[in-house]
Amino acid sequence: MKKKLSVVALLCILFSLLCGCTKEVPKFLPGQREGDKNFIWVCKEPFAYFFLNDSTEKKPAAFGICLEKGNERHFFYGDYTVRTGTMGFIRSGFFEGFEEYMVFGGNSEYYESYFNLMIKHDDVNFFDGEFPTLRFEKMTKEEFRKVYGEERFSLITAEGEVDNQ
Repeated sequence: MKKKLSVVALLCILFSLLCGCTKEVPKFLPGQREGDKNFIWVCKEPFAYFFLNDSTEKKPAAFGICLEKGNERHFFYGDYTVRTGTMGFIRSGFFEGFEEYMVFGGNSEYYESYFNLMIKHDDVNFFDGEFPTLRFEKMTKEEFRKVYGEERFSLITAEGEVDNQ
């Protein structure tokens, strides 16, 4: 009887540990709240904008990001990994049949009107050896269009890129 009770207790402990180790999707993770598809999150330095990418059909939502470096714009796709609590990005060619590889990623803290992305790895040295914290502030698509112009806005809805409309 003691042996059976010990086995049951051990199984209960293991089950509670395994269930307790799973992270929840953050409440303010972009794409988790109704209406998030109407917003863009903007980082002013380095200039980048972050938006939902509905076309991948991933849950939780997958993202698109445009980082501007000098006169160049670089588009990446990313997602949030619930198991590790990290956000990672791959080069955009993955969705055209190219091989996938992680470009950069890190941990994030999510709040109602902004989120911070703390870069932990940069496999292509996009940030020149630095591991910055990028602060993305939430704004409506219309605000983005007015502040940053039609050209930048059209890049996230252009054919061949991401269309959230």
